[in-house]
Amino acid sequence: MFFDIESIDRRSKYICTFGYVLTDEKFNILHKEDVLINPDVIEYDWYVLKNMFHYTKETAISSPTFAEVFDKISSLVENDDIVVIGYAIVNDLDYLRNDYDRLGYDT
Repeated sequence: MFFDIESIDRRSKYICTFGYVLTDEKFNILHKEDVLINPDVIEYDWYVLKNMFHYTKETAISSPTFAEVFDKISSLVENDDIVVIGYAIVNDLDYLRNDYDRLGYDT
């Protein structure tokens, strides 16, 4: 599985999208999805909204919260049968840890 996480704010680490692609051993795409997440923040970074976020602010606000997609994301990243691959993965894992901690989940 290849994945990437984006935030709605350059200062915080609140996840707004968890994009992933599942492939087989020959890298044939089996499934791909951009899981939108309401980052539950008061202020949105205008620069990110205008130049980096591919959805509207309203779409972000109406998306499920991290708590609502927690099981889906956990089942992907904690699955022993899935090899997880990412670019700058330490940063993305930092985003996950931040939301896990913020919501009181064990990591």
